[in-house]
Amino acid sequence: RVATSATPASATSGDVLILCVFVLVVVILCVMGYYCLKDQCQRQAKEHLHDLRTKRQAMVPVNALGLGPTTWTGHFVEDDGKKEPTSYSLMFDAVGRFNGMTTDEDGNAPLDGILSWAKNPGLGAIAWEERQAGWTVEVCGTISVASNNGAMACLEIVASYYSSTGVYGSMNLISPPVLLQILEAPDPVPKVPIAVAVPDPVPQVPIATAVPTSLQASPTLPGSVAPATQHVELQTMGGHCATSY
Repeated sequence: RVATSATPASATSGDVLILCVFVLVVVILCVMGYYCLKDQCQRQAKEHLHDLRTKRQAMVPVNALGLGPTTWTGHFVEDDGKKEPTSYSLMFDAVGRFNGMTTDEDGNAPLDGILSWAKNPGLGAIAWEERQAGWTVEVCGTISVASNNGAMACLEIVASYYSSTGVYGSMNLISPPVLLQILEAPDPVPKVPIAVAVPDPVPQVPIATAVPTSLQASPTLPGSVAPATQHVELQTMGGHCATSY
């Protein structure tokens, strides 16, 4: 006779229950890990958003190349590697501030920003804020001449962006040829040479050398008689002095 052993139904159901609990715990941990990681990424993105906003607000507007209305086409790459086309229309003023519009997969959004680009450095700084219906995007990067033919040049913007929703990425934009107007600094006020008056030399007056008193001759007045002569005359007159009236 062949003996058969049957597995208790309670043992089988218990194993299934343990397996289900294990799978459920793994799923919960994965979900919690995903949301924790997402929350951390969003928190970091908001910090970067704040940093970019602070940097933009601290920029000094400079438009030394005289940029005016420009159009831009290119793409942006999100943090997940997704590449999307985008286009911009920017209007720069003489100071270095600008406004415009962006168009991408999310639709149209107005923007305002600051350009800081002197005529000497090869790279300029550019930053702007895009205002969507329920969130904002801060963009900050560099602007440079990609290629040029004389005063006509194609410009390039390389920037990174952070959204208030936690999305971040990078973008690259190229403009068609635009005319660069080098704004020269005003000529300095000509310096007038100052004539320095040179005083005439003082004429040198010859200085008379003083003769010692002992060597000076006493002047003899007309009609006067020297002392020796008077003494002789007194002797001749017998010691009496003659007086004339």
